Amino acid sequence: MKYPFENLVFEGGGVKGIAYVGALEVLEEEGILDNVKNVAGSSVGAIAAVLVGLGYKNARLKTILTEMDFMDFFDLGSLTEQPNLFQRLFSQYGLAKGDAFCRWLEDRFWEIGFKKDLTFGILDDIITHGHYDHLDRHCRRIYLTGTNLNTGVSEIYSHETTPDMRIIDAVRISMSYPLAFVAKPNGDGDLCVDGGVLCNYPVRVFDYDLTLEPYERYIETSTNKATLGIRLSPGDIYYEPEIKKQPINNLFDYAAAIVNSYLSFQDNVHLEGDDWARTAHVDSLGIETLQFDITTEQKEALIASGRKGVQTYLDWFRNA
Repeated sequence: MKYPFENLVFEGGGVKGIAYVGALEVLEEEGILDNVKNVAGSSVGAIAAVLVGLGYKNARLKTILTEMDFMDFFDLGSLTEQPNLFQRLFSQYGLAKGDAFCRWLEDRFWEIGFKKDLTFGILDDIITHGHYDHLDRHCRRIYLTGTNLNTGVSEIYSHETTPDMRIIDAVRISMSYPLAFVAKPNGDGDLCVDGGVLCNYPVRVFDYDLTLEPYERYIETSTNKATLGIRLSPGDIYYEPEIKKQPINNLFDYAAAIVNSYLSFQDNVHLEGDDWARTAHVDSLGIETLQFDITTEQKEALIASGRKGVQTYLDWFRNA
């Protein structure tokens, strides 16, 4: 069967993003991945979107995502710097500097032949003129989200909206969990954090004309049926599970509770209508976003769940 999907969207979800390995395996087996022209994502979904957008093959993607340790990105600085952690928290609004993550991502760029200063505009030019066609590499246009704290709105970073922005800087913003990572300025000097705070699942990004001003984009929209989104959802998302109270014992529990409240609201928004019909739900198996100590067995279970979720959706799509 020939599928209509040209846009692929990855939801944010921290360590649960390992499930994208299995999801991408199925998309490749079904011949869908070869037809994807655009990718979008928030938070860990932004990382997945960038790796897919730069043309990484699935076999290498599996190694990268399964070996990626989020704790390695939590760079608090040297022992001499650590007494100043709270000063950094109150002056730069985060503990970890985020430099370790940027270095890790720079290595991923170099590995596949891109410079760390690659911008959205340069990538668009590369794709438009086929500069990498001789390398058998399928690059895709990338769309990432960030949350602008000065304006209180969700931002989209892409060749259409921010052509001169380094892609690495956009990913750094999109994955910056509030208070855990230092807030990063965008091109206008506004402080920005995790794209997932306001738009954890940017499945509608391809419904809008992004060349318009933000306040004009949402006046007239139409559902883009060439979009396929992948969500990392609890298995009981369609039901009314018993509400679980999360303990709040410190500042980070408090910040996590605020972010999770926003994410819970977004979950409900996308459960109905046209978004449901273009979404593959992957069971996150009860694993939490910030559960950094997951085992090898849990990683493999998430990968299997990613395969199952996408395959179940495609089975439904073929018979719809």
